[in-house]
Amino acid sequence: MIPSFLAECKCGFLVVFAVGRPTPKNRYTFYAPAVCLDCGEFFLRNYCSVFIKCPKCRKKAHFYDEPFLHSKEIAVGTVVSWLVDEERRFILYKKNYLCPKCKQFSMKFFGGGILVD
Repeated sequence: MIPSFLAECKCGFLVVFAVGRPTPKNRYTFYAPAVCLDCGEFFLRNYCSVFIKCPKCRKKAHFYDEPFLHSKEIAVGTVVSWLVDEERRFILYKKNYLCPKCKQFSMKFFGGGILVD
């Protein structure tokens, strides 16, 4: 069972995805949401990778926990907070993020339940 999440914007953008490790013993793989600012692709990549590229245009991409991808409003909690390794934690806050479709800070992340594989 894998926890699922939603990324939803008022412009109509909607994606259901899962974050986390493919297996509990795999310490070097952690899938997290990312975005390409050039072509607007939303995708999942291994958060343990140093550099990530867009699967569509192959340009540099960014994980959604980077501060410039969320609004400056004060968060009212977290959607997910996951300890990736001894030094890094992946956090998505309950606040607005940059939408890859409309390019506005109007996308939010929500917990979506459990996916069964």
